[in-house]
Amino acid sequence: MMQLPALEDFRKTNGPTYGRPWSVNPAGADFTLTIPDIDVLFEDDDAWKPHPESYAMAMQVMEELDGIKQKAAEYLARIVDAERHWMHGEAYFNHVECDARDERVTVAMSWEADIYAEWSVTFVWREREEGALEYRPISMGFRNR
Repeated sequence: MMQLPALEDFRKTNGPTYGRPWSVNPAGADFTLTIPDIDVLFEDDDAWKPHPESYAMAMQVMEELDGIKQKAAEYLARIVDAERHWMHGEAYFNHVECDARDERVTVAMSWEADIYAEWSVTFVWREREEGALEYRPISMGFRNR
């Protein structure tokens, strides 16, 4: 069973985002989970810190990973020819990024048949008033690793 480490266990990593993203490898998972920096530094604080709202979002995302994987695969299958692009066998996550500031979750995944192809899907992530989660795919990407 996957378990999300405490916020203090996230480590700074290099990346293209404003500030530096924070990442962790959840216990029982074979992927990296990333959250952004806090939005602003306070006058008496000279250190960047992980974004606590994105950490809270990551806790919700971890509980929904099976549904996210299924929705991501279905979304990609509507856009690309899965047979031609070697999307065979079990899909697995390489990377999950949660950003509560933009209400976005991006998952990067590969398939057993082609471990060098990495497909990403970005979801809008919202919590409805009645407490139900809503996440829907809005974009996709591809890269060779």
